[in-house]
Amino acid sequence: MSFPSEKELWQRFELAEVAVYFATADKKSRYYGFGVADEIFSRDIHEIATWAAGKNYPVFGGMPFDDQLHATTMMNGYFLQPKVLYDIAEQHLWGYETNVVTNRSKRRRPEIERVVDETNWVQRVQHTIDAMQSDGTKQKVVLGRQRQVTLSEPLDMAKLIADLQMTQPHNYHFVLKRGNDIFISATPERLVKINDGHLATAGVAGTARRGQDEIEDLQLAATLLNDPKNLQEHAIVVNRIVERLAGMAALTVPKGPTIMKNPQVQHLYTPITGQVN
Repeated sequence: MSFPSEKELWQRFELAEVAVYFATADKKSRYYGFGVADEIFSRDIHEIATWAAGKNYPVFGGMPFDDQLHATTMMNGYFLQPKVLYDIAEQHLWGYETNVVTNRSKRRRPEIERVVDETNWVQRVQHTIDAMQSDGTKQKVVLGRQRQVTLSEPLDMAKLIADLQMTQPHNYHFVLKRGNDIFISATPERLVKINDGHLATAGVAGTARRGQDEIEDLQLAATLLNDPKNLQEHAIVVNRIVERLAGMAALTVPKGPTIMKNPQVQHLYTPITGQVN
């Protein structure tokens, strides 16, 4: 059996009812999965761990950030073991092969038809400021807001994955598709990796834009590395991670951060490693 090309896998992703794409930041691990060998809808980490323990090849999914219930079922906690899984880096196949689709109808490029932003953003920010001023235990808060965008056409999944690889080459990629629901992520942050008892995580906090040229880029990085506000925020994150993991592993933590560069921004970055007890 000849291994399908990545372009063929992009096209197959476009037409699949259930599919997943995952790649690590260094691209030493890259997977495409299709169909359902098994799946679980849950936000109970113990239930998910028990389900995953019986699997003989990788599973993919995610947990919700909080107890909020979403209209999209997949966003409430979902994990998938694909029926067929391609390991691109190792040229290995798990599961049962089916025909690879090589032809698809050409789509128009989607256009934004409608954008809806949250209207209470300023009030929420003020509420957070008031809470931090009255509660000394709150040192760092990351605020987020939602934007709803209506497109003129469905997303072209083949082009989306190709664009992820071109515009976000050094980030982790994760695309999970189930019917009309799609979760897409491109992030520089890895929560945790454990391999043969060796643990790897990192503190990533403190951000600056990229420069218009190499000289300005280096100047912005130097400013970030010496900025008291960003260094304080970064230290809060690193110290919190170390506190949470101290009882689980003997940790190695550098004295100070370095710079992690991505296409749009650069971050303060401290790798944290250790051996799990």
